[in-house]
Amino acid sequence: MTILKCSATTCAYNEDMLCSRGEINVMGDSAKSSEETSCGSFREKSQGAMNSAKNSCGCETIQITTENYMEVMELIYLYPNDFVGKKVTYTGFVYNDPQTKGYQFIFRFGIIHCIADSGVYGLATTGSDQTFKDNTWVTVTGTITVNYYQNLKQSLPILNLTEIKEVSQPDNPHVYRVF
Repeated sequence: MTILKCSATTCAYNEDMLCSRGEINVMGDSAKSSEETSCGSFREKSQGAMNSAKNSCGCETIQITTENYMEVMELIYLYPNDFVGKKVTYTGFVYNDPQTKGYQFIFRFGIIHCIADSGVYGLATTGSDQTFKDNTWVTVTGTITVNYYQNLKQSLPILNLTEIKEVSQPDNPHVYRVF
């Protein structure tokens, strides 16, 4: 179980300054640092919310969605050490780097302002014996680490997979930077 510190003392999921919510939604469309993000799963303490929180699985998963994809990926790359040990789930397509064995990149095509500044955004993944062909759409879950990536000669956030499952391509395969 990943431990997520929680300073929202009025949140129903705060138990001894730790989040007990099964999954959280990270908010902060225009955040420039992890301090400018917030928990979209916050629920004010009430009897009903307290009962719900006690029945959750007690683990934390950051759901990267079509709506928050670009912002969360940007934060992971800007502040990778803040995400080390965090459990992440997202959907993208596979790219197999022909120069690197044991890694598969899981990307989405992202557009910041217009098609001229579009590109692929995602994470290198490792830890799964299961491999997929390029352009296969998958949903992945894993834990973030920071490892030195030889081909780029720099440290990168890497998703150590615990689960990978083939899925259908979304209706809109693109993600957008929201301003």
